[in-house]
Amino acid sequence: MTSIPDTHGSITALSVSQDGSRIGFGESTGSVRVIELLTGRNLYRYSDSGLSSIKSLAFSSHDGLLAYGTEHGKVIISDPFYWPIPIKKGGERQISHGHEIKAIVFFPGGEWMVSVSDTVRVWKADASRDPWRKYLANSINQVRSSGDGRIIATIQQARTDTEPPNATIRLFETRNGQELSFGYDYHDARSVSLSHDGRLLAVGTRNGLLHVWDIEKKLQLLEHRYAASVNSVFWCCDDKLLTAADGTGVVNMWEIRNSPVVRKAFTVEHPVFYVHASARGDWFSAAGNGLVWLWRLESDKAVPLKDTERVVQAGVSPDGRYLAGAEPDGVVRLWDLRTQTEIGHASLDEAVEDLDFSNDGKLYVTTFRYVMVLEVPGAKVLFRVQLPIGMHTAALLPGGRWIIVGTFLGELAQIAVPTFERQHEDACTQLSRDLYLDEWREFLGSVSFRKQCSNPRSRSLTELISFVR
Repeated sequence: MTSIPDTHGSITALSVSQDGSRIGFGESTGSVRVIELLTGRNLYRYSDSGLSSIKSLAFSSHDGLLAYGTEHGKVIISDPFYWPIPIKKGGERQISHGHEIKAIVFFPGGEWMVSVSDTVRVWKADASRDPWRKYLANSINQVRSSGDGRIIATIQQARTDTEPPNATIRLFETRNGQELSFGYDYHDARSVSLSHDGRLLAVGTRNGLLHVWDIEKKLQLLEHRYAASVNSVFWCCDDKLLTAADGTGVVNMWEIRNSPVVRKAFTVEHPVFYVHASARGDWFSAAGNGLVWLWRLESDKAVPLKDTERVVQAGVSPDGRYLAGAEPDGVVRLWDLRTQTEIGHASLDEAVEDLDFSNDGKLYVTTFRYVMVLEVPGAKVLFRVQLPIGMHTAALLPGGRWIIVGTFLGELAQIAVPTFERQHEDACTQLSRDLYLDEWREFLGSVSFRKQCSNPRSRSLTELISFVR
C-alpha cells in the first residue's frame, strides 16, 4: 500500500491516471500533487497562494495532461511530467469559468476537455510546447534522463584523432535545453546515471574512477577506484542504491545517501558493459561479452540466464517482471523473469545502438535511424520515429511523449513522439493516392498495412483513426 505523504490540507479532489501508474490529488490549501503509485515518489507539485480549494481534477488519456479546477472558477491545465514547464508562456495555462468547478472530463484522445460549473464548457486542451534543438561541438555517445524527466546527462566525445578521445559530461534541463553546471570537468567519462529526483549524478571513467555528485550542492559524495574502466552505473530503489560495474566483471552495489558503503560485491566471468535494475530492486542484470547475469537484492551471487550468449545489452523493466536484451544483428528479445523463459522477440532492420525502459514501462530501442517503442510483453514494434542522421542514443521521457536524442554529429534535440493517429494523418495528407507498403512502413512502422489514402481529404478524422486501431 502506498500512502500519500506530507499533505498540508484536507484532500478535496482525486484522480488516477488512465494507465494506473499515477495518482493526482488537490487540497483545500490550493495545492495539487501527483505521485507515482509504485514508489510513492512525488512527480509534480503546484502551489499558488492565490488559488482557492481544488474541487475537481482529471488526467487525459493520451498526452499525460492534468487539469484541475478551483472553488472560485479557475481551470488550470498542466503537464505533470515536465513541471514547471509552462503550457503557455508565463506559467500553467489558466482558464476562467464561472464559479466552483465541480467536474473536469477529458475527451478520448485528450485533445478536448469539459469543465462543469454553473454552466458546461468545452475547451481545447492545448498542451503544445516548442521542442528545442542544440548543436554541440562533440559527438554524443550517451543520453540519460533522471527518473522524473527534469534533467538529462550526456557524454560527449571529441571528434579528434587523439586516442582515446576526450569524453566529457554535460547536464541539461529537459524543459528548455538550458545547460546546468555541477562543478567538475571530465575528460575520460565512460558511463553516467542520474538519480530519480535528478539530485545525484554518478559518473564512471575509463581510468577506473567512480564519482558521485550532489548536483545542487556541487559536492562530491564518493570517489572510488576500480581496476578497469567503469563501464556502467545505474540508480535504483528510491535512489538508495547505485550499481557500478567495470571491465573485469566486478559489480558493486553502493549505498550513497548517508556515508557511502558497498552493500554487496561480486565478480562475474565476463567484462560488464551494462548494468540495470527494476525500480524497487526486485531484479538486477549485468550484460557484457555474451551472457546476461541476474541477481536479486538478497542474493549472494549472480547467475547466468540461459540462451543469452549473443546478448550485448540488457535491461530490466521497472516492475521487475521482464528483461529485454539486444543482439548484434538487431534482434531484441524479451524474457519473463519469474520463469526465466523467453516470451517474444522482434527482428529490427538494423543494429541496436541503445536500449532501455522508460519510467512507465515502455521499452524503447535506438538504432542508427530510429527510436522504436516496443510492446511489453510481446515485443511487437508499436511505432517508430525517424530521427536525425547519425543518431546514436536517446532517452524516452516519462509519459512517452518526448524523446531526447543525441547524434554522432553533436546534435542534441527534443522530439515529439507522434501518436498513431498523427502519423496516419500526416501520411494521408502528403499523398493523394494509396500508400505503397514501403511508404506505409516509413510513416507508420508496424501498424497493419491497409490501402486507405486514395482520397484522403474526403475522409473524416474518425474514419482515418479507425484504420489504425
